[in-house]
Amino acid sequence: MIVAAITAASGLAAWRRPRKPKGERENDFIDQLQEERSKDRERLDRLERRADAAAQRERIRDDYIMTLRQHIADGKPPPPPPFPPGLYGDGSL
Repeated sequence: MIVAAITAASGLAAWRRPRKPKGERENDFIDQLQEERSKDRERLDRLERRADAAAQRERIRDDYIMTLRQHIADGKPPPPPPFPPGLYGDGSL
């Protein structure tokens, strides 16, 4: 009998618990989704910048490879042409 009374009381308390209106819950959910979307956009922007920088380094590296190959093909002796700016160590890329 006591168990039934406790169960009924807890069920009644849960049923009577104040709830947010339906529209407010939906607005909270929309706000949460917009915040997540904003964070996703920021992350995507960072990744795009990294990909662009990597592509630029790759173009510089490919050009340098062709310069080295031409240096060899022309029969020029060492030293090889210097590294291009922005490829290694100067911090520009």
